[in-house]
Amino acid sequence: MENKPIRWSHYFTSQILMNRQSNIYLNTSVLYTSQDDFTQLTFGGLVSKLNKTKKSINQIYVGAWYRINDALIPSFQIRMKSSKIGLSYDINVSDMSNNNQFRTGGLCVNFSHSFSKNTQQSILYCPLFASTK
Repeated sequence: MENKPIRWSHYFTSQILMNRQSNIYLNTSVLYTSQDDFTQLTFGGLVSKLNKTKKSINQIYVGAWYRINDALIPSFQIRMKSSKIGLSYDINVSDMSNNNQFRTGGLCVNFSHSFSKNTQQSILYCPLFASTK
């Protein structure tokens, strides 16, 4: 049996409330992956609008990621209660895009579901510091 090198993935994410009145969030992420001599860095984010009414769509996300020297990835997602569906497209920006076989990008459809009974988002507000003067 062949020993294969370990693949390491490090994922960092944040959600920042940008506007409390209109419920607009900035969701950022960084993914770093390495295995043997291969490394890959992807970063980007989504702007989202939280819908606090009891409608079927709870949150809409629009944004993009960039995979270094490889692809630009625009994305659109919708969260409905405890499920999320998304659509993204890898636009190839690497040297491989000069080859007809790899010129087009790749379409990605994703679906996720949370089986947790608590589907409410917990929000941690940063404290406001008053001037001592």
